[in-house]
Amino acid sequence: MVESISSAEFLLLLQQGSVNVLDVREEDEYQQHHIPNAINFPVSEMGARVDELDQNELYYVICRSGSRSFTATEFLAQLHFNVINVLGGMNQIANEVA
Repeated sequence: MVESISSAEFLLLLQQGSVNVLDVREEDEYQQHHIPNAINFPVSEMGARVDELDQNELYYVICRSGSRSFTATEFLAQLHFNVINVLGGMNQIANEVA
């Protein structure tokens, strides 16, 4: 089961302070617009880069619409990472973040 959070709840967390954000879009999408301090961690590279993540941290996983982040969250949760999918993705919050 994939744990998820609404875009509104996620925005509140961002406003309250530092959270670990994994942006699983491809690099060109990330470069166009992203959440400050988000880690670009494309789904296409996830298997090769999973050792870069800390299993003791909580990560909020975001993409453009929520589809890739769901897949990424499911994959990482199976590897025992603490991950939460951000519903609606950047489509929902793009105008709210710098």
